[in-house]
Amino acid sequence: MGVVRAPSASARPNTAWAAALLALTLAGACAHQRQVAGPPALPGQTAAVGGSFRVICHFENAELARTALRIAETAERVAAEVWGPPPGGLAARKPLDLHLYRTIQDFDLASEALTGEPSHDNLNFFSGERLEAHILLQPMLSDEA
Repeated sequence: MGVVRAPSASARPNTAWAAALLALTLAGACAHQRQVAGPPALPGQTAAVGGSFRVICHFENAELARTALRIAETAERVAAEVWGPPPGGLAARKPLDLHLYRTIQDFDLASEALTGEPSHDNLNFFSGERLEAHILLQPMLSDEA
């Protein structure tokens, strides 16, 4: 499984990143492999861990990490209600990592390191080899925000 692209960045601003999270959540739920949760967040990062996902903000914002985790966990439950649970059930695997980036520079560095591409048209991607979603938050956040 390679890179999965989510909805276009031209989606409504308030729902664009939620739609991207939903698409990447579904891609992760459909990847019938197990993943071991990675190490805890590094200095300057924030993590929130749930039953199915670990959200890693590549910046400090615990509230946003918790909110993104609630959205991802809810999206997985909704997907399971609509399409049925993945083989083995929702709890059959370790939490999948969702990486959130505040700046295009941080996102591009991760993108290039993981895929060899400096950027992605939809500002998010799913790495099938690592079973990780990487999402640039929009609108982009400044340090003042």
